Amino acid sequence: MQNVWAKRIVAGKSLAVYYLQSEAEKCHNLYGKSSRSKDIKFASHLFLVKENDVFVFGMECIVYKKSNKRTIFVAKVDSSGLGTQAASSSALAASAIETVINAQYEEGAAEVEVTLFAISQSQYLFPESSENGHKHVLSDAGLLHWWVKCLEMVRKDYYPAEEQCSEATVNRNSEDVSAEKKKHMAYMFVPGLPSLRSYLPNSFWKQGTALQEGKAIEMIPRYPDDPKARYLYEIQDQRSEMSVAEFWDTLSFRQECCSGKLVGFYSLSLPKHTVEAVSSRKKNFDFGLVLPPKLYRIIYDSLLKRSFRSLSIASQSTETFLGETIAAIQRVNGFSMDKVVQTIEGNAKPVSSKKRDPEPPQALNVLQPRKKKK
Repeated sequence: MQNVWAKRIVAGKSLAVYYLQSEAEKCHNLYGKSSRSKDIKFASHLFLVKENDVFVFGMECIVYKKSNKRTIFVAKVDSSGLGTQAASSSALAASAIETVINAQYEEGAAEVEVTLFAISQSQYLFPESSENGHKHVLSDAGLLHWWVKCLEMVRKDYYPAEEQCSEATVNRNSEDVSAEKKKHMAYMFVPGLPSLRSYLPNSFWKQGTALQEGKAIEMIPRYPDDPKARYLYEIQDQRSEMSVAEFWDTLSFRQECCSGKLVGFYSLSLPKHTVEAVSSRKKNFDFGLVLPPKLYRIIYDSLLKRSFRSLSIASQSTETFLGETIAAIQRVNGFSMDKVVQTIEGNAKPVSSKKRDPEPPQALNVLQPRKKKK
């Protein structure tokens, strides 16, 4: 686990990475009333990165499990804007995703897919952080590029050979791509944009979606705060036979995807046997304390009540949150501080200011805020 993070943190810098998980629960409605929802379980994963006594980055992933397949849904990503260039936010996001991926392979998964949708907003995990004067919010187009950059980092660690997919593959329909190649491809779909040529970095990436066959209500998953979920429920209520392909074609006309902001849908499939996964296996195994679902949600909700509107307030919010969290989880079975937090010393070469991405700590958000339960 250390190497997954250290190689993306600047040498001479160190970051504290906190990692909490929830126990797996039954998930009955991922595919609506379809039988595909049967026997699916999900577990939440929360990463918080601290630098100089303040949270600078956070990510929540939800892992859906059925048999030996895992789908990692990146639910929320945010930065407080208070980092010091020890690592780019995209690098931290890639490291968090890889930590979860490796854990799934350690548990015996044979197939892992990373999926998410991107909507540019100002803040989610760090309330009021857009007011601290340091946070710069990405535009919708900027966020789409940012996620390609992040997922490309992950892709290179697990599948470095780009020549497996020819340039022609990028512009072909998904049904023309062999099943084997689909296992090692990244897909990007933006409703309403006819061409994503400027976004796709190489032949590994394909415009469109991996899923193109079957009935929409039976085959397309419905994730938390999903902009396409309302449409799926309407189709279900109408008992429509709309196909998956027709669903994607008509999604661009929906208010959720045509209100002036670009919405990006991503998926990345990865092979099991990789150098990164094998080299990280032993170190990754003991990181991430597993909590009862109710306790995990209490801790998560408490984070959303903190303020990050200035450095001093954010530092106090970080200290208070961590103090209350550690007190609440000390009696959890298997508790140890090594499972909760690890300090990572960076070994990456600093990027010169001329070559560095114009990417100050930014708001990196992929979802609508989680609604409070009534």
